[in-house]
Amino acid sequence: MEKVSQNIRITPEKIVKMLQMEGVILSEEEATQLWVFLKKIARITVTKYLERNGS
Repeated sequence: MEKVSQNIRITPEKIVKMLQMEGVILSEEEATQLWVFLKKIARITVTKYLERNGS
């Protein structure tokens, strides 16, 4: 997959389109579940980063 700008808002619809271009087919419901999971992972990653850097 190509690098995506950090300022782009991801939606379940965009997830479906991006993965279809890679040959992966998801339903809207599956894309929504993936989107929720990715948001949780991003939040955990940012929290851990900030904890390690004393912010």
